[in-house]
Amino acid sequence: MGVNQSTPAYSEGEISSNPINELQILEGHNDIVRFLIKIDNTRLISGSDNGSIIIWNYQSGEKIMDLKGHKKKIIAMILVEAEFPNRDSNNYNNKPSIQIDEYLNGSSSINYSRHNSTNTITSVINKGKHSFFEYKKVLITTGCDKQIIIWDLDMYSNTYGEPIHTIKIKESVHCLIPLYSGFFCTGESDHFTIYNAVNGAQYCIFENQAPDDNLENVLLLDDNKLIVGTDNLYCYDVNVSNPHYEKTLQSS
Repeated sequence: MGVNQSTPAYSEGEISSNPINELQILEGHNDIVRFLIKIDNTRLISGSDNGSIIIWNYQSGEKIMDLKGHKKKIIAMILVEAEFPNRDSNNYNNKPSIQIDEYLNGSSSINYSRHNSTNTITSVINKGKHSFFEYKKVLITTGCDKQIIIWDLDMYSNTYGEPIHTIKIKESVHCLIPLYSGFFCTGESDHFTIYNAVNGAQYCIFENQAPDDNLENVLLLDDNKLIVGTDNLYCYDVNVSNPHYEKTLQSS
């Protein structure tokens, strides 16, 4: 399904002058495809101008599923890896004080009790792996329909291919930027917004100093610096604890 085996562009016995030949066509979109993202060694995701998003097995050419949620043109797509509560973990079942449901339903942080101390879930994530959490890749998409959708890409989950969270926004964003520890950033015309991918909560907003609202040229550096290219290069510190505009990089 979804595969059209291609006919060679040269006759039998004739040697192709092009060493790269078309293997197959993955059919399923009916509008221009703007985005392609590789998930793993077998799957990729494509997004098009009419809002359709498809997961494919690119080894076999099989169309795995449609992700239904957007009604208009896809503007941006990214993958984010985050630690999600593992409901199947024995350690999770032995820690009734973890307010998992409240956290997943939009609380910016939750408390858990351990050895008579209280910490936020953010500090748990930053301190390392715990068996009641598991790493997952999620897809984050946004479109002209003014919503951000966080999708479950875990093949072994009973919500595989479904929205984990849908975030309604007032204006369409220009770009999505993956950060760290499950956070991501959206770029709007006059500000940036940081979200938590695990619970879909808005974490904070900081001002965009770039005069041009075209935020397509965005680069995240290893030291949590965000570079935005418009008329100049604008540098932001996107450390989640205190994001802010840092400086403008100008050529002499």
